[in-house]
Amino acid sequence: MPFNLIFRGPDLELLDAKSQALVQRLSTIPGFVDVDTAQAQRTPELQVAVDRQRAADLGVRMADVAGALRVLVGGEKVGFYREGGEQYDVRLRLAEPHRRDASTLAELSVPAAGGRLVRLDNLARFAAGMSPGQIDRYAQGRQMTVVANLYQKPLGEAMQQATAMVREIGLPPGYQAIPLGQAKLLQEALWNFLIAFILALAFIYMVLAAQFESFAHPVTIMLSMFLALPFGLLALVLTGNTLNIYAIMGMFLLMGVVKKNAILQVDYTNVLRARGLPRLQAQLQADRARLRPILMTTLAIIAGMLPVALGRGDGSASRAALAVAVAGGQGLCLLITLVITPVVYSFFDDLPGLPRRILGWRPAWRPRLPLGRRLEEALNGRRQ
Repeated sequence: MPFNLIFRGPDLELLDAKSQALVQRLSTIPGFVDVDTAQAQRTPELQVAVDRQRAADLGVRMADVAGALRVLVGGEKVGFYREGGEQYDVRLRLAEPHRRDASTLAELSVPAAGGRLVRLDNLARFAAGMSPGQIDRYAQGRQMTVVANLYQKPLGEAMQQATAMVREIGLPPGYQAIPLGQAKLLQEALWNFLIAFILALAFIYMVLAAQFESFAHPVTIMLSMFLALPFGLLALVLTGNTLNIYAIMGMFLLMGVVKKNAILQVDYTNVLRARGLPRLQAQLQADRARLRPILMTTLAIIAGMLPVALGRGDGSASRAALAVAVAGGQGLCLLITLVITPVVYSFFDDLPGLPRRILGWRPAWRPRLPLGRRLEEALNGRRQ
């Protein structure tokens, strides 16, 4: 089942109560189907409650009581014999009619101190009860698993709703709710992609800073990447796709394409300004000159992604999320990035003189010229 959430803690009864409460709450939410616990059905059993104080007074150890019951009821291998080339185990235990009779078990004798034998009904009482068919453990602690199928509900949304329900139910100290299965893989994938995203930003900034020999131009270019993210998510929402691993990979590809468009604009603007053109005129000419390759790249990417987004077949839903994130995000953010990039470029270009223009502030001191420059000016003055 895609939805797996375990409750972990020391008390099995409390785990069962919390898991049943979560099952009842999740069953009322649309999209959760076949909500149940993975705990095996409880089976009837005869429970032996030993009076520890009385056992200590009689000199009977708990290990002796458990050992006697294990041998006489569960049985213990005491040997083997061979017959016809086959080997058979010999187990010592009570006959089946006596094992099923509680009164017979009460008459059993257990060893005590001094070599004496004490009847079991002198220090224990018998009662019928129920016990789990098996006890599952996770990280050396008892666990109870809540499982469910999902119908037209993303796994991420299901985990968010389940986490909110767990907070409402409340877990005492020492108890945890941990996702398993696909939910755990999704959580780990999102965390790994976040780390990869941060590292990618750092490396992109360093490469752009070395390329443009500027600390401001990389920020101008990388701002278009952040503008592409909401448009990529918007494309997923409009087409009914979910944010899965493939969609996140498409986001990385979308950011790379949008970044490339901004590099074309900023690089050619710097080239034109180096030739002596004013900033505004350089930006207009750069946008006009780079518009055709940007449009060609965008249309080529969209045309290449449309068959993947509209395809049908095995695994088409996963591939469609990647294609929609790239094609839809690129088409929606194209005009925005073409307009925003020159604006941000102008802002950072004007940033050094911004306080002077806004506040009329001028520095009260002037930086002294280097020693070589001062000597050169002094020599030039003497020559004149």
